[in-house]
Order: sequence, then C-alpha cells, then structure tokens
Amino acid sequence: WERPWEAIVSALDFSRWDDVRLVRQIERDTMDHHPSELDDPLSILCLQGAADGPSLDRLDLEAEFKVLTAAYDALDLSVRHAISQPIMVKPGFAELEAILLDCRPTVLWFSGHARPNPPGLLLNDGHWLTPEEFSNLLQQVQAKGGRTPLYIILLACETGSPGRFASPTAAPPFINALGEDGVAALLVSQTPLSDVAARQIAIQVFTALASGRPLDHGVARARGELMRLAGANLVAEFDWIGPVVWSKGYLPPSLSWR
Repeated sequence: WERPWEAIVSALDFSRWDDVRLVRQIERDTMDHHPSELDDPLSILCLQGAADGPSLDRLDLEAEFKVLTAAYDALDLSVRHAISQPIMVKPGFAELEAILLDCRPTVLWFSGHARPNPPGLLLNDGHWLTPEEFSNLLQQVQAKGGRTPLYIILLACETGSPGRFASPTAAPPFINALGEDGVAALLVSQTPLSDVAARQIAIQVFTALASGRPLDHGVARARGELMRLAGANLVAEFDWIGPVVWSKGYLPPSLSWR
C-alpha cells in the first residue's frame, strides 16, 4: 500500500478522470456494505489545527473553511433541510471530548499540519494528537453516548503515509487506529498538500456529500479537477495523487440524509 496506485488515473483519457473511484480496504476487513440511508442530517465538524509551528509553513486554514461555507450557502434551500451548516472550532487536546459530545458530527474534518513519523496532528495548544489518542478519544465519546463519525477527513500532509518499518500490506497508522472504532471510511493524504489543493478537495468532497454521494465520489472529482489544474505538469504537480480513501467494507453508490 505504500505505492501511489492513484497515479494510474493519469493513463486514462481526461474525460474519465472524474469517474475513477479508488478505495483501499483495511487489512482483515470484516464489515459489509455501509448504510445508504442515514437517520440524521449531514453535519460536518471542522477541527482546525495550528496554522503554523516551529519549522512549519503557515497554512491558510481560514480560506479552506470559507470555501466550505460558500459551498453550503450555494445549496438549494430544499437541500439544506437535510444538511447542517458546517461548524469550525479550534480546540486544544483537553477540549476535544466535550466538543465531540456536544456537536455529534456525522463527518469529522481536520485541517492543519500533520507529521508522518511519529504520526500526529498538530492542535492549537501545540499538542501532537497521535492515532492512539484519537482512537481512545472516539471510544470515550461513544461510551458516554456520543456518536462515532461516519467519515473522518484528515486534510493534512502525509496522514496516509505508511508507518516506519511497516509491512507492504499494512494500512497507515491513522487508518489502523481509527478503522477499528466504527468509522466507515477515512480520507487522508499520502503526499504533502498545498493550500490550493486542500481548498479544491474541500469543495468537491463537500459538494459530493451534499449531493448524496459517498466519500469516494468527492475524491474522484477533486482528483480530476487537480489534474486539470496541473495540465501538462502532472509529474511535477503531484497534488492530485495525494488524496486517498480507506474504507471498512463497501461504500454505497448513494447516500440519503434525513
């Protein structure tokens, strides 16, 4: 799984780029098909991490959230009955549990900095949230009556990179940890992501979810758009290879939010 299989899309005619949905399944996967009808509205909680840090470039995270809210505002009024307006918070580690219990998101979305070794997500208090801490957090929330998100989106650099000394068939650390907690699918990146790529992925993924399409549809559309933006520089501009969907079981062809 350490190979960027998503690059095979570039061998196809450009007219097919948006239609190729690639999903990686977690080893020893035992879950069947995901539910296609959900009893709750689509609710997205954006956890905004630290925009910068020691030896880290500053990210334009506010612009990324603005494209989400703009996409929501552009929805037809009838569609909004089944979709809640995206919420953004900037938590420290100690605040995460209370926020998840209060918001009960169907999609949990992290934007910010990440590191592959040791794996972690940089929060606003400077804490690097590890895969194990993330998994324990979801278990604690569930034990207290909270909801396990249907999807988790980690829109940060190299969250989909394999762990150090991992076997070729092993899933990345965040996938291994969170895939056991009832999360149906995760979106991660196997490469660094530019601000432009992150915004394009955000627009396409949100629009697909709001249209009743699962995670892999939105990622396919985002990949196609990033490939078109790269033009003749597909090798040098490799943002389009980055987004990867990992799933427990089989994603449905469509979703119905109530």
